[in-house]
Amino acid sequence: MIMATSVRFAVDGRFDLTGRGTVITGTFVDESGQPLRDESAVLRIDDRLVDQTTGSMITIRGIPFVCRPGRPPTEPPPSLSLAITEERVGTVTAGTILVAKDSGLSGPARS
Repeated sequence: MIMATSVRFAVDGRFDLTGRGTVITGTFVDESGQPLRDESAVLRIDDRLVDQTTGSMITIRGIPFVCRPGRPPTEPPPSLSLAITEERVGTVTAGTILVAKDSGLSGPARS
């Protein structure tokens, strides 16, 4: 099994919450920026992602909210929220595209 490397996480919001730290929201997208319609991408706590533009690294500290699995394909792709730690504070904003640094973020299986 080969995992696709084209999965990206498009950030649509950033929130600095007292007592929680930084939380970002976003959607998994493919290389062309289109939302993934399936639920095959995987994120894990302690995964490291890189800002595609600046090269700044973030680490996932928690995954406080995930939309329900089994969503009908006619519904919009799920949004995901991630509690993060940034290498350089304030660099991740709406419009940022994050890509996998380690193998935890993976795409659909291909044979």
